[in-house]
Amino acid sequence: MVVACCAFGAYSANAQNVPIESAYFPLASGNTWTYRCSLEGEYQTTKKVALTTVTQNGGFKTYRMEVRVGKDPKPLVSYVYVSADGIVMEAFKETLEDARPLISVSPKVNQGFGDLKVVKIGRSDMEKYSKVKTVFLENYSAETPGISQEKYWAWRGKRYGQGIGLLVEADGAGGDCELSTYRLKPARR
Repeated sequence: MVVACCAFGAYSANAQNVPIESAYFPLASGNTWTYRCSLEGEYQTTKKVALTTVTQNGGFKTYRMEVRVGKDPKPLVSYVYVSADGIVMEAFKETLEDARPLISVSPKVNQGFGDLKVVKIGRSDMEKYSKVKTVFLENYSAETPGISQEKYWAWRGKRYGQGIGLLVEADGAGGDCELSTYRLKPARR
């Protein structure tokens, strides 16, 4: 089941601290997202993601992200920021060491982020967000003719909605988390 999450919009880390908006990952202290998580189609738990504070860290405007799964009182903490080259990054250390890419502020088809790549940019395939421009990231196509059941369940993917953030994430082990509610604050400049 998916337990880690993702970052959302922000500022560049360049020396001038020029704002770079990320329509697919809105970064502002106070933003929250709640996900309904399932395993093989059966509801398991709720995941809550919150951007709680913002600091300057190594020249980057960095947001502390807290992820709470179910009733767990202790959140999983990570730090998200936009790199100088416009990539939303997530690190599990406050030093930003070993940061991993999540999504670009302006993603393009075939652009890679870790083992996922952008396969399409278009309308969401989720009924609730069908009018939202969405970036589709996958590790490979699960719609390949003749794909084995084992490979089908190993499929991993994410969908980022413009102006919203992460809409859904599948973990490659039969689990997924789908956005149920969100609240976004205006980004401070």
